[in-house]
Amino acid sequence: MKKIAFVLEIILMLFCFVSCRHAKTYNLLNPIDKIDSISIVTVSFNEDSDIVQTEVKKIEDIRSFLNELSNIDCYTFYGDPRGLTNEGEEDTVIKICYKNGEYEMINWSGQANYTIKRGFRFYAGYSIFDEDQFELLLSKYL
Repeated sequence: MKKIAFVLEIILMLFCFVSCRHAKTYNLLNPIDKIDSISIVTVSFNEDSDIVQTEVKKIEDIRSFLNELSNIDCYTFYGDPRGLTNEGEEDTVIKICYKNGEYEMINWSGQANYTIKRGFRFYAGYSIFDEDQFELLLSKYL
């Protein structure tokens, strides 16, 4: 009987930890009142593997956009930080610029950011958004 109880406890613990994530609200790099602009940008890489950002669309109604972004299912990823894209692959992401010169780029699968203290970090994200909801938001504004 003790053996069965022990096995059931192990199975329950594994079930709880298998997904390695939990639901949350995305935390911006800086407070909302410090936002200067939000854009949808295409991220690509040049022949030297440097990141190239091309603005596709500037978001006019920042508050409305942030409200819609906050309604997308978001999870914390427990593991190494996720990059903005798979390295070398082009993708369309959200770029939030702040009044102090810092910025962050958000993709459904990871984030990158630039801070004055740390410089640019391609692997900065522990947040994963629902891919379909995230892509729907981008397509709505394009």
